[in-house]
Amino acid sequence: MLRNLNHNPAAGKRILGTPRVGVLGSAIPTDSYLYPSLDLPGDATKFYRGWVVTRPAQGVLTTYENGAYEYDSTGAVGQQSFTVQIYEQGATLGSPITVTIDVVSNATVSSVTVTPDPATVAGDGLRQFSAAVTGTNSPPTTVTWSYSPTTPGASISAGGLFQAPPATTGVQTFTVTATSTFDGTKSDSATVTVPAATFTQYPAASDVRSGVRYGASGELTGTMTGGAGVGLLVGGKIGLTLDGQLLVPIQ
Repeated sequence: MLRNLNHNPAAGKRILGTPRVGVLGSAIPTDSYLYPSLDLPGDATKFYRGWVVTRPAQGVLTTYENGAYEYDSTGAVGQQSFTVQIYEQGATLGSPITVTIDVVSNATVSSVTVTPDPATVAGDGLRQFSAAVTGTNSPPTTVTWSYSPTTPGASISAGGLFQAPPATTGVQTFTVTATSTFDGTKSDSATVTVPAATFTQYPAASDVRSGVRYGASGELTGTMTGGAGVGLLVGGKIGLTLDGQLLVPIQ
């Protein structure tokens, strides 16, 4: 039975041998991944040891005194790797060795949910969206963001921050979509509404009076022949004097 030197080691922990001595070359399998240049029997009486430099980002690494290792890939996805620095007779032997493990994941994505949905964003405004990915065996929760239709001034960041375009005279509607990076067939969308631009009437209907013309810089007083007050207001915006003068508000 091999002695388990450490379980789930952190960086800098010993992975084989003892801190001062190590393990005899004769105890290391000739097909060892960590010792591809091991020359037996010439190296049989030399002592070797190794230190973990970096460890797998996911999963559990267990190593033994003869250089063997076990890797539990539960919850891991894709390629996982760890690096080991080898020592021979107490001296560094080459550069750290990288061990790469391809994990065949049985994780699945069942759904992607985008929030908020629906959302209303003012013209030129920002709205942060988020996506929740659920599934079995801990699938990756990362997503890619997109929106449609493509419109000048509109965009969405890799993190789901939507930039609305400038408001127009009509309501604009967009679809923001998050797609699982692990399973591209799983996605969800939110509907985004950008309200139409609002305009303030100038002058107000109650301020429209005869004998005065209105411009962008304020009131310009003057006399209109036959002016005798406003005879008609169309939608509360356009004034028509009794003598036929048209008063149009300037925004």
